[in-house]
Amino acid sequence: MKLIIPWSAQLVQVPNIVKGVGATLWDSAGKPYFDLCSQLMAVNLGHGDIRIAEAIATQVGVLGYVNPAYSTPIRESLAKKLAEIAPPGLDRVLLTTSGADAIENAIKLARLATGRHKIVTKYRSYHGSTAAAMSASGDPRRLSQAAFETPGIVRVEDPYCYRCPWGQTFGQCEYQCVSHLERVIAFEGPQTIAAIILEGESGTSGCIKYPPDYWPRVRAIADRYGIVLISDEVMSGFRCGDWFAVSRHGVVPDMIVMAKGLTSGYVPMGGILAKESLISPQFDSKRVPIGLTYAAHPVGCAAGVVAISLYQDGDLIHRPLAWEPWLTQLLNKRLAPISCVGDIRLTGFLGVIELVIPGTQRPLVEWNSADESWTNRVSSLLWDSGLVPNVRWNYVFFAPPLIATQDELARAIDQLGSVLEVVSKEINDSISEKS
Repeated sequence: MKLIIPWSAQLVQVPNIVKGVGATLWDSAGKPYFDLCSQLMAVNLGHGDIRIAEAIATQVGVLGYVNPAYSTPIRESLAKKLAEIAPPGLDRVLLTTSGADAIENAIKLARLATGRHKIVTKYRSYHGSTAAAMSASGDPRRLSQAAFETPGIVRVEDPYCYRCPWGQTFGQCEYQCVSHLERVIAFEGPQTIAAIILEGESGTSGCIKYPPDYWPRVRAIADRYGIVLISDEVMSGFRCGDWFAVSRHGVVPDMIVMAKGLTSGYVPMGGILAKESLISPQFDSKRVPIGLTYAAHPVGCAAGVVAISLYQDGDLIHRPLAWEPWLTQLLNKRLAPISCVGDIRLTGFLGVIELVIPGTQRPLVEWNSADESWTNRVSSLLWDSGLVPNVRWNYVFFAPPLIATQDELARAIDQLGSVLEVVSKEINDSISEKS
């Protein structure tokens, strides 16, 4: 029996990881690797935390599973923990099994609450692999299923300052990215639009940083037309210097979708924080038509309670904000002089190094390119150097666990620099051979 490897060519050799402790993983040959991206930006609290493991084991022995419609002490405990960290006004929580199905249910809630059907999202975005979540994504992984997409999805351009779609320079522009969004809404008919979904901070589409005041301007547009505003914090939650990245923009959305860091990846779980008005009074006396067999799983709740407590201990959740200036300086000092490094973007512990053809701003690998030879080469060199990578097209992601020490981070950045110096030389050699 062979496993189907997600998001991978099936003949690619995959590593055999056998153990993880803190920010380090070991393969079956005993080689250690620094986890440069917390796996899929999930294991924020590091690997092998015995406190989470013990909570999981205890809960399995007490109540391993129960119908999600029932109340249980552990579900109530997680709800109380979420109440401690939720932005003001987000008083309802729906617990799910992952980020993708949380997005699915957020879309359902927005449509039910507004009576409208269209969902506005960005082209460079990713919201999950289930039907509506993938349809709501702009990520090219959706293209193989494009003929079967959930209807009603409208996409807009990104506020991508490094590669502005309108050829503008930030500080000298008039926020065409915002006026473009409002223009699309006008063309589509505001009365048809249920929700706008934005990532709290951009993730695997390139960690594209929002310009200052972008989120507040989108909040104003949503308010103007009665549109539900949803922040997808599946990746950016619990790692950008606040509980949710959108809070760094001074905005409270109508819904927040979370997963990954909610349990630090130890147990699959997702959730939605929602405004009371989306649930009450319309569902006070009739059934809310959403739910999942494994929603609010007791074992996931147990992991979530401990994870939030650990974030709170020593104010670990705000460490990425405190360390961001130091990390930004270190990344720029070590990597910016390398000729294939075009841009370095970091928000807390979520960032990317964008690779370019030396001497130009042209991407080393174009968005959705079928030729991934450079992507694979960079990834292979990172593995060889002792770093667990996450590389897509010309993006090398940097999203370490929050528990990583400054010494570990400094060593990892130096290793990353050594790899990119090799890459830069190989690119230049390749260009010389062709000329």
